[in-house]
Amino acid sequence: MQQQFGKCRKLVYRLNAATGYFEKQPTKYPFAKMPFELKRAAAQNEYLKNQGANEVLESRQKNKKRAFHSGLVPVGVPNVYQGDTYEFVKGQKIKSLIIFHFINMSELVVYFFNRYYIDNRAVRLQRCNEFMAVIKNGLTSLPTHHNNSANIIAEVQR
Repeated sequence: MQQQFGKCRKLVYRLNAATGYFEKQPTKYPFAKMPFELKRAAAQNEYLKNQGANEVLESRQKNKKRAFHSGLVPVGVPNVYQGDTYEFVKGQKIKSLIIFHFINMSELVVYFFNRYYIDNRAVRLQRCNEFMAVIKNGLTSLPTHHNNSANIIAEVQR
């Protein structure tokens, strides 16, 4: 069975220079799984560093907790990182893959693959690179020679 990306949500954040936080821009369809504000910071957690994430994206703290925290793992494309988040559904932990693309360091584009995740790190990074190639080239699917390794969506909901 071929591994495929599911549908994803595209969110755009712009840097607020006064606060240092990236702020989510309005979309036609609200998406509550990503916070309004995200800040890029150095990773403090050794687990994240061992996974290749020297930086993190995190929301503001509320009651000494962060609603969102994800490592930024480079995927091999300049200014593109992968991360994840999770939720519990009927008692089961479900991960979602996230691709973060920093543009001119003042804009962040987030591709959120809801309840879709690839456990194999090498395959996950390969799929992230393939997805970014699709986005970069404005294609709706991968060229034919990629069909054996993956069929990647380009149905990015805006």
